[in-house]
Amino acid sequence: MSAISRDFLSNLSLPSPLGLPKWLFRLTQGRLTQRHFVLILSFCVGLASGIAANLLKWFIHFVEHWLTHNFTVDSSNALYLVYPAVGILLSALFIRYVVRDNIGHGITKILYALSRNQALSKPTTRGRRSWPRA
Repeated sequence: MSAISRDFLSNLSLPSPLGLPKWLFRLTQGRLTQRHFVLILSFCVGLASGIAANLLKWFIHFVEHWLTHNFTVDSSNALYLVYPAVGILLSALFIRYVVRDNIGHGITKILYALSRNQALSKPTTRGRRSWPRA
């Protein structure tokens, strides 16, 4: 192992490298190789995404039960037609008043921003760019 890969975090000139908390940065300085550090971070990201997926699944089942617990199985219910309309309305209101932008196809916008604007996308409503400079 070279000295560069062994102590890669200390070579970064950022105040908080990779956005890490200071205690985690001090813990990893000189003790972990870059490969081990990436493996540990990938494990943490995988664990967090698995927990988030299970929470989302639980929340969706909870909302389904809350909206349909009084429905009878042997008859149809008009609320099955109302619920999607309410969802479309809430989505349209969210896009119009919160996002305030033409969402279009996101991948096309991102590829265009990468090729033309040096990885900068359109400024957000707060005046900051939504992507950092490369």
